[in-house]
Amino acid sequence: MPPLRDRADDIPLLCNHYITQFNNRLNLSITGIDDETMLFFSKYPWAGNVRELRNVIEYACSIKRIGMITQRDIPDYMHLDSNYKDSSMCIVEASSLSVGTSSISENESYVQKVIPLQ
Repeated sequence: MPPLRDRADDIPLLCNHYITQFNNRLNLSITGIDDETMLFFSKYPWAGNVRELRNVIEYACSIKRIGMITQRDIPDYMHLDSNYKDSSMCIVEASSLSVGTSSISENESYVQKVIPLQ
């Protein structure tokens, strides 16, 4: 099967599937993904393929809980990925990032609790 980055047409279908799954499992009310974020997803390299997409959707659902997922709801690393340099799509400002080592380890602990690895 080709990598997800080569199957951009599948991304909206997979996103909708995972949103429905997380809405049902976590009792959420996510209505979809806005057009700008879907365009971002279609251009993103998806090194982790479908598993990475699933984890991103789960993360966004846990942040948003209700309404449309936007770029503000997806993980920061996606905007900073060295393999993806479309700065017009990037909304994260360097000044808003936490770079201290203690905050990084705290964030890792939080993410591991919110999104357990499978």
